[in-house]
Amino acid sequence: MLRDRQRVIIIAYAISPNYGSEFGVAWNYVNILRTHVDITLIYGCSEDKMGSNISMNDYLSSQTNKTGDKVEFIYCKPNRFASFLNWCNLNISNLFFIFALREWQRSAVRIAKKLHSITPYDIGHQLNPIGYRSPGYLFDLNIPWVIGPVGGTGSLDKDLFEFVNGKDYLRHILRNISNLYYLRHCKFLRKIYGLSSHVFCATNNDYKNISKSFTGNCSYLRENNLQGEIKSFNRKSTIINMVWIGRVDGSKCLSTLLHAISRLELLLRNNVFLHVVGNGPALPNEISLAESLGINQHIKWHGRLSRDGVIEVIKQSDIHILTSIMDSNPTVIFEAMEYSVPTIALNQFGASDILKNGCGVLIDIGPKQKVIDAFADKISKIIKDQSLLLEMKESIKKNYVSLTIEQSAAQILNVYKHVSCR
Repeated sequence: MLRDRQRVIIIAYAISPNYGSEFGVAWNYVNILRTHVDITLIYGCSEDKMGSNISMNDYLSSQTNKTGDKVEFIYCKPNRFASFLNWCNLNISNLFFIFALREWQRSAVRIAKKLHSITPYDIGHQLNPIGYRSPGYLFDLNIPWVIGPVGGTGSLDKDLFEFVNGKDYLRHILRNISNLYYLRHCKFLRKIYGLSSHVFCATNNDYKNISKSFTGNCSYLRENNLQGEIKSFNRKSTIINMVWIGRVDGSKCLSTLLHAISRLELLLRNNVFLHVVGNGPALPNEISLAESLGINQHIKWHGRLSRDGVIEVIKQSDIHILTSIMDSNPTVIFEAMEYSVPTIALNQFGASDILKNGCGVLIDIGPKQKVIDAFADKISKIIKDQSLLLEMKESIKKNYVSLTIEQSAAQILNVYKHVSCR
């Protein structure tokens, strides 16, 4: 017989109220699920370094704990072997990280087993990491348990290798090969996923791959979501303000957008302005490219900004451009949508799922020149006919509720209830 409130043990390697990416994904889900279930959460870090939990310590010691007594946070410090493997990850090769992570997960499950033996839990949930290669060991508790949302099963399309070079080219080749192995031949993952009660998949592409390779007990669930009320700003300007946000590196492919702008007719180019928010190793080369293309006067290089600073730039923008060739479910798409700013992105991974209902523009994957021309064509059409922007903004309003974290949390709670009744 189920209790009025289920007791859930959640393992999340990374969580923080102050940071985005996986840290924010875990925090946002826990913060809404706690209103429906009692949670014990075992975590490993709240900053980028394994074992660092400064922001969670600060949060837990403050008087602004909004999760009340419905969440018990337990820090799991990495043991010596996990710390050694992570040292190898930082100093030798990042191939060691997955082994450091799995060793930490074993320690976390040992804590979970001790807690479960004292006061039993109804459900186990391996919330993150999002990467599908580390699904955890919660099966050791012998209770229904779920995984995810997990992602990362997608490989770089062959046409997109033209966008990368050097180390990035080799890295993506190795990643594609390893994905092929893990999805088709890894008995370890097939066994663990087969023992789970349900798997949440971060994109529809991940759902297809995981259901084909590991288990049919799975469903699509975004890791990122819209939060709060939609905000709308009616800007009156003849200039189309575009915003590009991210780490400026090889995989983000900012150069694609720069080449696209350079291909606009001169009259159209004078009616567009680009805000670049972010820093990274490729920034000097991108600035040099903009200068050589003769478009630098149409760009403001903001560098790295605080979250509040990023939001202020989004509020001033008409459209967000995402040129990354590998991002799964970028948080920035949702940050833009919260302010009624649509996105132009490649038609793959999470962008395909999020923007398919007219909330943005999807660019078909193809050879580099074809993709650049497609970006230029879509930008040109928006400059000529700004009603296209209004149509996309209306689509965002229409689909907003379906993309909120409340909808995703309801899906998780339904699965909790279902697997408990098996």
